[in-house]
Amino acid sequence: MRRLPLHTLVWLGGIAVLAVRCGDPAGHGTPVDAASVDAAPVDAARVDAAPVDAAPIDAAPDAGPDAAPDAAPDAMPDAAPTADASVPQPCGADCDADGDGLPDADEVALALRFEPHLWLSLREEGFRADRLPHFAVRPLPGGGRSIFYALAYFRDYGDPDLGGLTGHRGDSELIVVEVTADASQAWQVDRVFLSAHYQSATDSSGWYDAADLETSLDASGLAHPVVYVAEWKHGNYPDLGTCDQGGWFTDHCEQGTLEPLGIAPERHLGGPAAPLLDEVVVNGNPEWFFTEHRFCGWQEASPDEADRGDCCTGYATWLTAWAADDL
Repeated sequence: MRRLPLHTLVWLGGIAVLAVRCGDPAGHGTPVDAASVDAAPVDAARVDAAPVDAAPIDAAPDAGPDAAPDAAPDAMPDAAPTADASVPQPCGADCDADGDGLPDADEVALALRFEPHLWLSLREEGFRADRLPHFAVRPLPGGGRSIFYALAYFRDYGDPDLGGLTGHRGDSELIVVEVTADASQAWQVDRVFLSAHYQSATDSSGWYDAADLETSLDASGLAHPVVYVAEWKHGNYPDLGTCDQGGWFTDHCEQGTLEPLGIAPERHLGGPAAPLLDEVVVNGNPEWFFTEHRFCGWQEASPDEADRGDCCTGYATWLTAWAADDL
C-alpha cells in the first residue's frame, strides 16, 4: 500500500483543491527530527558541482501546432545555481570504487548510452534546465543493469492553473532504466520506472516496458527513451495521453521540445554501500544523496530538517529503495 504525505484541502471559489508536497514515506509529511540526521556524511563525499548544459537535440516527436508559451509562475529563482567548483573523477578507468563488481567506466558509459531524452514544455522557456541530474548504476540478477537517474530539480513550480499553489523548493523526481544484453551482447532497454510525484497523494509513478516508450536518436544514431515531463511539476510519463491523466488530472504535457537529461561522468553517485558522492554544494547550499535530509534543490543553506519542512523527500530514501529493488 502506498503511504500518503501531508496534504491539505484548500477551498478556492467553493472548490476543494488537494494541495500536496513531495512524498514522505518515512514521516507521512512530518519533518524528521533534526537530531536524527546530524551524523557526518561518508568520508570524502562532499563535492561542489556545476549544472549541466543540456543542449536541445534536433530529433523530436511531433510537437503539434506552435503556440506562444504562457507566462512563467511567479515564485521562481532569478537565475539557475552556478558551480562552486568542479568534481574530480574518483579513480581510473578500470577501477570499481563503489565495490559493486562493475567497472566505474562501464557504469558511466551505460548511463550516458541510455540517458533519457526529456520532452519539456515550451511554456518553461528559460527554466527547462533548472536541474542538476546525477546517476547511479547497479548489477541485476541475470546480468542486466539498473541505471538510476536523479533528476534533482531546483523547484516544483506548482500547478499553473492554480497560481503555483502546489509548488515547493526542490523536486526529487527520478527515472530508472533497466537494460539487458541481447543475443549479440548489445545492451537494450528492458523496462523503465518513471516517477510522477512518487509516494505522494497524487502518485502516478509506474514501471513501463520498453515498447511503451518512444525513442529519440542522438547524433550518433543511438536510440534513447523519451520521457514526457509535466510542465512546471516534473512528473514523468511515457506519452502525452498518460501525462494529461496524471496527478489526478493536474499534470499536463503539451507543446514541448526534446532535450537530453544532461548528465556528466563526474556526477556518478556510486551506491548506498559505497557512495562516491553524497553532499553536493551549489552556491554555498548543500544537498545530500545518501545522508537522510529533505531535498530543497540547493535552495536552503541549513542542514536542519526544521528549515527543510517544505521540501521533498530526500534522494537517500529513493536510492535505498532502488538498491533493494523496492521501487
